[in-house]
Amino acid sequence: MKNLELINLFKKSNNLYLKILQELENDYKSFNFKDNIDFSYSGLFLINFKKNFFTLLMVSILIKSKLNEKQIISYGKIIFCLRSIVTSTDNIIDNENKSITKINGIVEIVSNNIFNLMLHQNIINNEIKNKDSSSIVFKRLLEKLFFIAKSESLREVSLYNKYPSVNIIEKDIHEGIGGELLQLSLVVPLLLEDNNFLKDYNEGLFHIGIALQALDDLTDMGEDKKNGKVNLATAFLYKYGETKENINNYLKNTLEKALYGFQIFEEVGYPIDRKTSIFLLKKLFKIRGVD
Repeated sequence: MKNLELINLFKKSNNLYLKILQELENDYKSFNFKDNIDFSYSGLFLINFKKNFFTLLMVSILIKSKLNEKQIISYGKIIFCLRSIVTSTDNIIDNENKSITKINGIVEIVSNNIFNLMLHQNIINNEIKNKDSSSIVFKRLLEKLFFIAKSESLREVSLYNKYPSVNIIEKDIHEGIGGELLQLSLVVPLLLEDNNFLKDYNEGLFHIGIALQALDDLTDMGEDKKNGKVNLATAFLYKYGETKENINNYLKNTLEKALYGFQIFEEVGYPIDRKTSIFLLKKLFKIRGVD
């Protein structure tokens, strides 16, 4: 029953997500370089559930927090743009161009990503400027983004005399690039809405974000070692030994952290229980390369 209720919620979220994308498309068309913006998306639920799961999750949280459709579309646009800004920043660091919205006509990768970032910052500005306390919102967004960026910068192995411990990585790095990064989507509605549901969901997201970053570290061990990046799974296996049993223990610990986050969701009325959470997490694990 919970599975069916959750699927229906995500289908409703997908319908609203499509309205959010249509609004963004209209924003893109307002620029005189609109013909250089490549923005395509699917309306199919199953495709969006796999490719845009976290955006659908955020929209579902806004729905369950009892916000109206107009509010959800507005905050949904901000969430999309924040995701685009984070992606563009990652692209600059990694010399890639994996943005959802493609900019044609700017060949150099760094310049392309900076322009993409500025485009979505402009849309956020326009979305927020008509709301109360807009200056406070910008300040809080910058503070959040700074903390996340600072945490990411601490991943360089060369910064440490010896490999950092599990506790240091979790506290100094994963709280930022995992927990706070997932919470970023709710910064604006939390500031502008007096809504206790949002506060509880925000707490749950923190634990889920840390768990998913721990999972990413497990799948990225080889790549992180090659690139000189600190990795939680590496630190864990350094401490306890690189055995199959300890890898399973790492996965169990990661799963329990995520389940605790979803338990917080359940306590405020989200249609999920432990069994459904495990089902959902298995799907996320598979998407991230862990069977």
